[in-house]
Amino acid sequence: MKHISEYNYGKGHSFNGYRVSILRKGIQFCKYISASKIGMEAALKEAIRVEADLAEQLAECLTVDELLEFKKLW
Repeated sequence: MKHISEYNYGKGHSFNGYRVSILRKGIQFCKYISASKIGMEAALKEAIRVEADLAEQLAECLTVDELLEFKKLW
């Protein structure tokens, strides 16, 4: 969960949910998971799933060109 950040109204944010953010070779991969319809617990589970899937897919990209191509599709 090192790539997951919690956002909520109580912390002064205008968004309730989680952000998954991974940086590889200077390329930022970021996805927000909203808790507005599914709740914070379900949003956290989804963020953990997204982080694991993204990390696995990024591990397969060995060059910057592969990362850029993956980012277009992701």
